[in-house]
Amino acid sequence: MTFLRYIWLSCSGFRTYVEFLDLPMWRALGYWAMLSAILGAVALFNAIEFFETGFPPVVESAEKYLPEFSLSNGVAYSSLPQPYFSNTNQFPMILDLKDTLKTVEKDFPAGIVIRRNEMIFWKEGYPTLKQRWMGLPDGTVNRAYLEEIQRETLMATPIVFVLFWLGILLVGLLQAFFFSSLSGFMERTLAPNFTFPQLFNIAIFSLTPGCIIIATYGTIRFNHVNYGLVYFMCYTIFFILASNACRMKLRPEGSEGAEED
Repeated sequence: MTFLRYIWLSCSGFRTYVEFLDLPMWRALGYWAMLSAILGAVALFNAIEFFETGFPPVVESAEKYLPEFSLSNGVAYSSLPQPYFSNTNQFPMILDLKDTLKTVEKDFPAGIVIRRNEMIFWKEGYPTLKQRWMGLPDGTVNRAYLEEIQRETLMATPIVFVLFWLGILLVGLLQAFFFSSLSGFMERTLAPNFTFPQLFNIAIFSLTPGCIIIATYGTIRFNHVNYGLVYFMCYTIFFILASNACRMKLRPEGSEGAEED
């Protein structure tokens, strides 16, 4: 119940952040660890849904239209002339090992671009996927190869979840530490001022609204906005305005003694 209450306080306004000022830092860290685990599970769910619904059409198309190419040590090779276009009337597959095409993702509503070091897949209703070849097994890329990649990916979901969770956890902590440190440096010129633990708590809980918005957008496949920009704006607004709202609750040093006298 405390966890849900923290989520509500983080999203319901700016003055509610006064509740977080004097929390022990370990509580803020524990809250972010739990929230990042939930966000990791959501990211894993979206990834699994993609591999079960968005990836099979790619495999089906690959049997007839995938251009001839192979992988070796994380690099794509082909004897075909570059760039090479296939199935442009339905689901274009473009072999561009020399990286000469710059706007191909705007020219087609969906498709695949195969480049020397990576593959780019895009489709309306799904986020753009970039997959580097490094780490993938060597061999000729065909239907059997793609089906094996799909099976191995789905089997590795526990590992993928841990990676998602640790990645989100680390990025959030670094972001909160950066904003807390920057604000702490600026706090030297203000009175009354926050302590670093107070700023860190505000920075941690300010992660919540933006993360929830981006997780919701990703789940419902709302891809008509810049996720990074929306998240950054949301985080910045909550961190700054929550800090200002909490500042009004701070009392200058010695004020309590003066009131008692």
